[in-house]
Amino acid sequence: MALRGNLAIIYTMDRKYGKAIYNYLDVINLAKKHPNIDKAGVYEAKAYTFIGNIVYELGLDKEAEVKT
Repeated sequence: MALRGNLAIIYTMDRKYGKAIYNYLDVINLAKKHPNIDKAGVYEAKAYTFIGNIVYELGLDKEAEVKT
């Protein structure tokens, strides 16, 4: 998970947002499949946060619809 997360950060810095998001989604899926891994929840939360940052950076947050 840490490796995928670090790779996603590099993609984000290189402005390859699609590849970054796919790697963050891999982190989330790994964390959900293996919750017993040390700090899996932390990696999952960070991945969601970083995806949110990308969405905000691209200005897509204004188009997002909040559903409850």
